[in-house]
Amino acid sequence: AFLESLPLNVTIVTPGAPRSHSSSSAPHSRSLSRRDAITMVFSRAVIALGGDWDAAPPAFEVSPPSTPGSFRWVTTAIARFDPDDDWPPDLELTVAPVRGLTTFDGVTMRSRTEVRYHTPPLSMRLSAVQSDAATNATDGIWDARTAPVKQGYSEVPPGARVLLHFSAAVDPARALAALELQSVEDAGSRAAALPALRLGCDQDASARNSTLCVELVGSLPRGILAKLVLPAGSRVHELFGATRSELSVKLSGLAPFAFPFTQTDIPAKSWRQAHPKYRRLDLWLRHGLDAADDDADAGAGVADSGGGGGGGSAELG
Repeated sequence: AFLESLPLNVTIVTPGAPRSHSSSSAPHSRSLSRRDAITMVFSRAVIALGGDWDAAPPAFEVSPPSTPGSFRWVTTAIARFDPDDDWPPDLELTVAPVRGLTTFDGVTMRSRTEVRYHTPPLSMRLSAVQSDAATNATDGIWDARTAPVKQGYSEVPPGARVLLHFSAAVDPARALAALELQSVEDAGSRAAALPALRLGCDQDASARNSTLCVELVGSLPRGILAKLVLPAGSRVHELFGATRSELSVKLSGLAPFAFPFTQTDIPAKSWRQAHPKYRRLDLWLRHGLDAADDDADAGAGVADSGGGGGGGSAELG
């Protein structure tokens, strides 16, 4: 009789206090990351002592119920949900006891407690730009971030592959369909049709991967500034939520000709700073000349300030 007078309530739900991954998360929402388990503690035993805990029905529900995982009873009054893998990004979840939940001796829960959770936002960064032509033309020293058109941009020669890294494994076909190549108007880029995108590196479009290999169908105009954008609201996997904010990486066409005598931005790390110590140096120049051009044509190429992408070395004495 005494036990029957005790109400069935939720006393604790963990993970606990709200902590935001993003300013766009719902107010008072708690965070879930990696493989955090959700645990709900009740004021009374819901299943009988000695009952089959693994076969008992779930005591609470996670909405939307898209994340694969399993429920189990830790004790007669504690239920737990474990995701099968890391929590997918950009989810907004509600956790609450199932409706009509009763104890093993028939006491029904009168009020439901709802707790809101969110998972970390998806992130995207530029992993690398790979160009066989530029690498071969410069004896392997070409780098997309060396002497860029503008600080923070990476050069994309014709036929190059752009490798994007995501914080979670995406569906390549969905991610490619959502990506947009946009010009950066405030950088003086001229009006030009930007190339379409396709999956590169012989990547399997159906296999989840945290790296996406993108090729441009055509090439970026010389010197143009652009960005590869994953718009807010994109869903790049069936289990993910819609991205909360725009994600982008900065790209450019071939860099114009330049003599790299001056470092306009001195690297913070001393080992990256230029410290010439010898009288004879090899200076790599972006010249844009074809490999078949002879030395007599070099002066005309320099005077014309052709687009970069090729490379060569001049001996300084």
